[in-house]
Amino acid sequence: AADRGYPTQSTTSTVIIEVFALNKYTPQFVNDSAATVQIFESSGIGFEVAKLVVNDRDMGRAGEITYSILSDNSSGRFAVNSTSGALLVQDGLQQQTDQSFQLVILAKDGGSAESNSSKSSTITVTVIVQLDCKTHLADVSNASSWVRDRYDFDVLEGSLIGFGFGHIEAEHTNSSNDTISYASASDPYDFVDLNVTTGNLKLKRNIDDVVAESNRTAFCVNFLAVAKGRHTQIGVGIHVKDNNHNVPRFSRTQYNVSVSQYAANDTVILTASASDPDPGEAGRVTHDIISGDDGDRFNIDPDSGDISFSSSVQYHLQAVYNLTILVRDHGIFSQKSSTTHVYVTVLDINEHSPRFTSSQYSTSILESAPLGAAVIDVTATDSDTGLNGLLKYAIITEILFGVNPFFINASTGVITTADLLDFEIRQSYHLFLSVSDAGRPSYRDFTIALVDIIDVNDNAPKFSQTNSYGRVTELAPAGTVVLTVTATDIDSLTNGMLNYIIDPITDPDGTFRITSDGDIRVNTSSLTYHADSHFYFLSVTAADRGYPPLLTTSTVIIEVFALNKYAPQFVNGSAAAVQIFESSGIGFEVAKLFANDRDMGKAGEITYSILSDNSSGRFAVNSTSGALLVQDNLQQQTDQSFQLVILAKDGGSAQANSSKSSTITVTVIVQLNCETHLNNRVWSNACRNQGKCIRGVCLAQNTTDATGNYSWPSSQVGVIATIMCPFGRRLRVEDCAEAFRLCTGNQSWLQPNTTRCQYASPITRRLHTISIISVNQSNAAFVAAQLSETAEYFSPNTTTPDDINLVADIVDNIVQTNLTKRETAKIFEIVVNVTSRLMNSHRDVIRESELASNSSRRLIHNVELIAENFPISSNSTSLAIETENIVVYATEVNHRNFDGLTFLKYQSDYQRAEALPPESPVLSAIELPSRLLSENLQEDLTVRISLIFYNSNSMFRDETLERRAKSLPSNEIIAASVKGKNIERLSPPVQFLFHRFTTSDDNYFPHCYFWDSTKNDEYGGWNSEGCELAEVTDTTITCHCNHLTSFSVLVTPCGSGSNCPCRNVDDHRLVIISYVGCALSLASITATIVCLSLAKCCRRGERLSETVKIHINLCVSLILSIIAFLSIRDSSLCYATALGLHYFLLSSVMWMMVEGIAVFRDIVLVFQSKWLLCGKRKFYQIAVFGGWGFPLVVTATLITAQSVLDDSEFYGLVKIRRNDWNPKKVDLSYCWITNNFVLLGTFSIPVLFVIMFNIIVVVKVMIVLKKRDDSRARITNAGRVNRLRALLLFSSLFGLTWLFGAATLFDYDKILFSHSTTQCSVLKVFHYLFAICNSLQGFSILLFYVILSKKTRRQIAQRIVSPRTTVRNINRHFYNKKTGLRSRFELNEQTCRTPPLTLEAVLTETPAVSEKNETTDNKTDNDLVSEDILTGVNLEMYSNDST
Repeated sequence: AADRGYPTQSTTSTVIIEVFALNKYTPQFVNDSAATVQIFESSGIGFEVAKLVVNDRDMGRAGEITYSILSDNSSGRFAVNSTSGALLVQDGLQQQTDQSFQLVILAKDGGSAESNSSKSSTITVTVIVQLDCKTHLADVSNASSWVRDRYDFDVLEGSLIGFGFGHIEAEHTNSSNDTISYASASDPYDFVDLNVTTGNLKLKRNIDDVVAESNRTAFCVNFLAVAKGRHTQIGVGIHVKDNNHNVPRFSRTQYNVSVSQYAANDTVILTASASDPDPGEAGRVTHDIISGDDGDRFNIDPDSGDISFSSSVQYHLQAVYNLTILVRDHGIFSQKSSTTHVYVTVLDINEHSPRFTSSQYSTSILESAPLGAAVIDVTATDSDTGLNGLLKYAIITEILFGVNPFFINASTGVITTADLLDFEIRQSYHLFLSVSDAGRPSYRDFTIALVDIIDVNDNAPKFSQTNSYGRVTELAPAGTVVLTVTATDIDSLTNGMLNYIIDPITDPDGTFRITSDGDIRVNTSSLTYHADSHFYFLSVTAADRGYPPLLTTSTVIIEVFALNKYAPQFVNGSAAAVQIFESSGIGFEVAKLFANDRDMGKAGEITYSILSDNSSGRFAVNSTSGALLVQDNLQQQTDQSFQLVILAKDGGSAQANSSKSSTITVTVIVQLNCETHLNNRVWSNACRNQGKCIRGVCLAQNTTDATGNYSWPSSQVGVIATIMCPFGRRLRVEDCAEAFRLCTGNQSWLQPNTTRCQYASPITRRLHTISIISVNQSNAAFVAAQLSETAEYFSPNTTTPDDINLVADIVDNIVQTNLTKRETAKIFEIVVNVTSRLMNSHRDVIRESELASNSSRRLIHNVELIAENFPISSNSTSLAIETENIVVYATEVNHRNFDGLTFLKYQSDYQRAEALPPESPVLSAIELPSRLLSENLQEDLTVRISLIFYNSNSMFRDETLERRAKSLPSNEIIAASVKGKNIERLSPPVQFLFHRFTTSDDNYFPHCYFWDSTKNDEYGGWNSEGCELAEVTDTTITCHCNHLTSFSVLVTPCGSGSNCPCRNVDDHRLVIISYVGCALSLASITATIVCLSLAKCCRRGERLSETVKIHINLCVSLILSIIAFLSIRDSSLCYATALGLHYFLLSSVMWMMVEGIAVFRDIVLVFQSKWLLCGKRKFYQIAVFGGWGFPLVVTATLITAQSVLDDSEFYGLVKIRRNDWNPKKVDLSYCWITNNFVLLGTFSIPVLFVIMFNIIVVVKVMIVLKKRDDSRARITNAGRVNRLRALLLFSSLFGLTWLFGAATLFDYDKILFSHSTTQCSVLKVFHYLFAICNSLQGFSILLFYVILSKKTRRQIAQRIVSPRTTVRNINRHFYNKKTGLRSRFELNEQTCRTPPLTLEAVLTETPAVSEKNETTDNKTDNDLVSEDILTGVNLEMYSNDST
């Protein structure tokens, strides 16, 4: 492989291709397909019964044969060698008679190496096991012996007494001529007659009797040969053989087969096999053709009976062959046979294609043609004869729309109608026809038949409304349009043109006329209002212009309203005065006002009201009766006068609503009543509580409900106040038209009871009237029509909870009625449309009605019932109802062929699709999986699937969820169901898609929910069980649910206690801190390496000490780790980056552990002689393996495991989403360990282990130093403590740095949190901690290893000053001021080396210790010497490695 760069770079690879042989041939047994073998029962285990040989012409693996026993009735007495094919005895064969066993041996080749498609053949081996009667008894005289070692004789079934079947003979063993005689030694069934002189054997009983008596077919009889009084015994086997009783028989007496004249040679055309129930050879048959094959054109397999061609046959030479097949068995003593006939018919070749007589046919037919009416006769011709010329006609499809109402006779080509035609649906059909012959192969021809449909006047006109209603005022001018009726006729041309006629019987005076456009106009200028007959009921007929014409009649109701001519006049005049006492109670009638209006109808209906009032609401007037009543307490300290202006207003004109009115001024004088002031309190004796009187009143109060406004007067406790219903009595209420209310003991009112009162709203009154109708089949359409007309007046601002409750009652009555099929569709459409209009009502109104009567749940349930029961037309498999807020789609499918369903809903359209679109302007969509029906239905072939799309969520509100989580449901809700089935635990799940209805990505968090009608005390609520968020794009939200119900998406605003996505924690400050920290660490660690390299002893050429080497290795691993860390965002070499970072970080960890071991070894274990004598070079080699080798082993193991586990990847690009709830949107990607468990086991745990290990080392060393806290130890403890501090601080700092680094890259969505604010806080803390610790770790190394290390500073100074000066300073240091002695380890000023160090020199260097020291120090001299050596002078830095 070479690239196209300059210069060209190339790489070579070796490809090895192995060619495998095809498995072309089937293995064939050389022994043919059957074989018979005879053995004796004495044959031992391992005896070879037969050798089976197979020939396979394939090469290689395809020619390797494996033998096995396919079937065996010997109970495992035999086995076959899988390689050689030898049939062996594997169990004892001892028996009392002859037995026969059949074994089917399978020979199977190795098959093709690539496809492993092996081939095989079988052979049937019959093994006859004979009784073994061979017995030798020792001859005492040895005078004679038998001529043969074994005598076995066969006797046929049916042999009679006297039948001779054998001869035995013995001879002298020497030249003696003594006579040998014969005798029977053992004959259990006494059936053998022995000639004692000649040894001839014959039967002395019929052999069949012996077999029947013994139930055996083999016998052993022992005979003696006697000479000179001595004898020799032998056993003779007598075997009863089958006499070939049965004739072989064919399975049929005659065979018939048809073959093509071009059939290839050796093609097996028929198997004429025969069978023979006789055992052994008598049952083995051979087939042969004995006649009818004059030209030797056929072969027959002698064993199987397969008949095949040996040469080609020609139809024109001979069309039929009559072959006589002979089958014969292989009986030993006699053979039997039978014959059969095989008739072979040679088929002619189909050489010609059929042809239509025309390339296109045209015809026309009336749409009223009955079923089976002839349309057109199409014909075709074919030049072939016989079956090849036999034609078959068919209609393939209807080209334009696929709907085919025609049938074609397959034999004659006559096309007839198979369904009723309708010109209004289709005006023409384009039929795609085919004709095919019956030959093999079959040929076809195609043509098109154009069928035009002729219109017939078969559709009557239809009015848009069955009953129409209109209004007109009296004296309206002639020509005034009252209303317009509309009828339609779907017929075409004149058959669809309409004329309108008013039945003169319903309008005898000709008051109204109707135009051709359906306008009903006033036909006179003298239209007047009559109180008893102001309604006109006109019968309007719509007739089309067809022949004969078809008619439809509709009823039109016209109401005539009176004009408002007169103003109402008070009978009392324009003023009146009334005097009452202050004790007059609430409800007391002050005066009865009456106004008179001469108008009729509504214009004469008077309504009374108070126009002005200075009594502060103490009085009220009944709007209907005009009664002026007291409605508040009148108690006072003096007489008072109040002026009330009462307004009387008529109903005005119904059309113009121009009412007229008049007023009257009523002066009410309230006089003081002294009886009420005897006791300054009000008592009520009407209500007692446990014998105690309760005092007090309930103050006057105004209430309003759906039945009107009520002014409740002040009432004493325990009194039930009653008020007349403002709008009269409700229908079907027999009690008084009164509302009542109780004043309770705590001086408060109960809720008014207005159930007797008529509703105030005309719409509500009309709905109530409709709701009390008992719905049945005859009036269901009328009730639905009334409901539809009333719903036209619904508006969001006027609809009340009672309206929704009443509509729910009406819909319940309609849906629960057993409707006729003709009316069901129209009625159901009305119900769905009315429910859709109610969904526009205010949320609080719908909620109030739901709490009162479960109205929302009932309406939604009825819509679902409609979707499941809406009638689908016979020529369609689906239906759709589209309204403003509800779209219903239902389809009937065969669940055996169901391959899924996808339905999309757009802003103004809907359609079925193949799959959910990734990005499209759909409002909502649903995709049902193909397994939806496979696991849930067993019996029904056709099932109905219903989908309902709601554009409003007003009837799906969960107050509990919205109040707790402030979740907002989507306006789009999808309901899905399968009629009569409960679909749960779907796999794969249902997918549903919604348009995103929020504009902010971060301010709202989506959840997938379904509507659970059992939540919130059966009021329903949203439930997320079984549903999950699948995908979020810029425009859509996709969810998965494992069951069917109503679905939606709820969004929760962030900051409302919900789990919100994290904001991006990778901000600018962290980036600056991280890069600056890495730069400082790199600079500090590099400076440390340079300083440690300069810290040598004296001259050039001195090697670095082991401790310095450990420090430098640690620094190098840290530098490489930081460089790899800075590359983790580079995805070009992501695998190598992740692998390198893991390796170098592990190396740093291991070198930190080596540092701890070195400290522990140098300070604690050095006092043990075995450690003291151990060289440091070996320790350093082990340290190098641990620091660099162990991480290499770990990473190599992971690479090997990844190659073995094909689906595992341990290194690569890790993606984490942090700032969005989109499951597919990635916010952070880096190169690192992709498996959290691998990260935990191969990084986090080792880091924690090393930190804990080093802490333990520090503690242990500090304890040791504490125990050795003498004066001489304190001289050098400062350097060691500094080293311990460095180890402790740097181990902790290094470990925490990279643990924090790994923590920032963890995917907490899968481990700890779920987009919670806790996750955001933890991530940000980890980021800042990592940035700070990363900045400090390099500087801490420089600080402790160089700046704070006196030894390192001194060694660097030695590199600067002269070597001899340095030696003097060092020797001066070797002088022990306390002992007054110089050490033997002074450096030579010329060579800068110490004298050779021996153990003897060490042990003899004992300083003189003062008396004070001897008494205060219990240590031995050797201890002090060793301590001087190890603590007085740091030999590690000043002496060479050999020392």
